[in-house]
Amino acid sequence: MKRKILVTGGSGFVGSFLIQELLRDESNTIIAMYNSSQGPDTFEEAASKLTWIKADIVKDDLTDLVSGVDTVYHLAGYSSLSSSSSEVDRLNAVNVTGTQRLAEASASAQVKQIIFVSSVAACEVSTELVIDEINGYPVTEYGLSKKRAEELLIEASINSYELTILRPTALFGENHGGSVLELAKKIQERRFLIFGSGHSKTNFLYIRDFIDVLLLVKGDQRAYGQVFIASDTSLHLSIFVKYILEALGSDLRIMKVHVAVGYITALIFDIVSFVLQKPLPLSRRRLRAMLSRTSYTNRKLKSVMGTDCKYGVKKGLLTSISYYRQQGKL
Repeated sequence: MKRKILVTGGSGFVGSFLIQELLRDESNTIIAMYNSSQGPDTFEEAASKLTWIKADIVKDDLTDLVSGVDTVYHLAGYSSLSSSSSEVDRLNAVNVTGTQRLAEASASAQVKQIIFVSSVAACEVSTELVIDEINGYPVTEYGLSKKRAEELLIEASINSYELTILRPTALFGENHGGSVLELAKKIQERRFLIFGSGHSKTNFLYIRDFIDVLLLVKGDQRAYGQVFIASDTSLHLSIFVKYILEALGSDLRIMKVHVAVGYITALIFDIVSFVLQKPLPLSRRRLRAMLSRTSYTNRKLKSVMGTDCKYGVKKGLLTSISYYRQQGKL
């Protein structure tokens, strides 16, 4: 049976990995939506099963995009740490208004299931050290926009499509120029310090483990009406750095610095950053994140869907860092 799938944000980090896996199933026909200036990967070997469409989720008519679609993977979104009015407006436009428009179009087109990639930013803070789907709440403008998008999708799903919401922790993997690549660079260049004991928690998830979750929840009744945190086991920062050193083949010893020194340095960096109007490698916000003892649990996902990470952070780091080296990024 042929299945028509729409992937919004198809040219992004998650989208490119997801489409590769969806194309392995001969019964899938994929509509991939993008809105970037750079053209997406063509996947020429699967041209008959994949159609790229450039569209703006906030402005363009989405009727034709969702027509005849069985499943929508809603990956498109905007991320920003800024709380300036212009950035907040863009967050709300893309993450809230864009999602609402997609929900309404999907309901009208009788889409069977929407799988929404939200973020743990929607449940970032809690009075508990272990955050689950219930006890966390958003604190940033980005997190608030993702939480509002979730609420709109839930509201629109009543007597309409089936809904699955996934809140992944920090994703990493090949093709991703984010925090893991930057951390590996700093470690390799001997520009990285650990503030405190190194027992703060990291919450990373390898991209291929997340793709397995995305594929698993499609069309599975156990996932209908559910919100899941998608995470791996949290690791102490010192262990995470140890895995990176092993992947780099380095025997470097990372220096540990007293937390008070870190806060003084971060304050100075914040002042300089404000004067120069540009971000610097250290800030109080980044330091607080480095010192966090909070972890996210995937207990519900494992219990309901019976799944766990096949690759894991350690193997993901080995694969990713090997890729970065092959690409000349390390």
